[in-house]
Amino acid sequence: PEGLPAVVTTCLALGTRRLAKKNALIRHLPAVETLGCTSIICSDKTGTLTTNQMSVQKVLLVDKGDSLIELDVEGITYEPSGAIRDRKGNAVTAKDFASLNELCKVASLCNESGLSRNAQGVWERVGESTESALKVLCEKIGVAGQTFEAGANGGLPTNSFHAARHKKLATLEFNRQRKSMSVLVGGQDGEAKGTLLVKGATEMVLKRCSKVRLGDGSTHNLTPEWRQRIIAHVEENYASGRMALRCLAHAVLDRKVSCDDKRLQDPKMFEELESDLTFVGVTGILDPPRVEVKPAIEKCKKAGIRILVITGDNPKTAETICRMIGIFDEDEETTGKSFTGRDFAAMSDEEKVKAVFHAKLFSRTEPMHKKDIVQLLQLPKDQGGPGETAAMTGDGVNDAPALKAADIGVAMGTGTSVAQGAAKMVLA
Repeated sequence: PEGLPAVVTTCLALGTRRLAKKNALIRHLPAVETLGCTSIICSDKTGTLTTNQMSVQKVLLVDKGDSLIELDVEGITYEPSGAIRDRKGNAVTAKDFASLNELCKVASLCNESGLSRNAQGVWERVGESTESALKVLCEKIGVAGQTFEAGANGGLPTNSFHAARHKKLATLEFNRQRKSMSVLVGGQDGEAKGTLLVKGATEMVLKRCSKVRLGDGSTHNLTPEWRQRIIAHVEENYASGRMALRCLAHAVLDRKVSCDDKRLQDPKMFEELESDLTFVGVTGILDPPRVEVKPAIEKCKKAGIRILVITGDNPKTAETICRMIGIFDEDEETTGKSFTGRDFAAMSDEEKVKAVFHAKLFSRTEPMHKKDIVQLLQLPKDQGGPGETAAMTGDGVNDAPALKAADIGVAMGTGTSVAQGAAKMVLA
């Protein structure tokens, strides 16, 4: 018997070596055994099931006569070049629509990321992929009344133009309650007041908009009916169907905000400050599923392993991606199988346990929702729970609590160091 620990350790070490050859790094030796017992895999969507190689494909603006201007954006990489076309196929730039020129300003300045060329001359993101995709869009839009030479300002003349003429006075960081972020920008003249630029989840930003900027630059009141029409158009044409785009609304606050405004220092007051906004437009961002995901899910199903997607993304977008990769069948009814974080939070303890037995998707979730779902799946059968051995995969900081709570947390090698630190296994 005294030789048993050595034998078990050797077997686990050999398993670790075999996994390492397949680019799976084990950080805790017992995780090899847990991996073989897994009965359910809880997966984040963005960057795990999808490539995280984002590109803006659609821009939606509002025009006179309550009509929508829909623009198609060329290119699917971080290369800052390509045309924007209207429905007739005509090339469009910032000079054609004042609201497009303003959207470019919001997308460029309400942004903490960037772009750079690697040694091979390929453009790569620096920071968040969503924001980097918006920087690429800005170069395709350009600036009204400005002409830039090819390759000027390191290949990013539009973003350099906006950065040179506006100074960031304050940043209102994103949080999951209001689902938006904003920056206060002023001129370089040292004025103590600035303009608030906002971007965030379409339905949340539109809820705080009272006006809309038209294509010619004029401003009209945003009626509840018109607001609902924009949201419906985005959900039906961008978030669902074959597109499955991540959609962001862009808005501005027309009145100036003082740098001394106390609300800038209190995150609880950010939503109040981001109110009475003027809606400028929507961008639809493509994040395609990884090609290897669908076959992998089919193998899991054959092995009797259940797959559950837990994401912070829009429900329509998440459901469309789930249909693409085989979580849902093409015509499968999602009632009782797809829940939002708000639905989950409103349930009683008994309803939550019942939901995790049948759920295939949780969308618009908070980090603590992910953790709670994983813990409910682990609830023993003698206590009325599923009694699952749960694996959690993810790549973001928001996945860390669930990665830690799972029987085995699996982090993506391309993800954050926080996620990798919380996981027992890293896919390199």
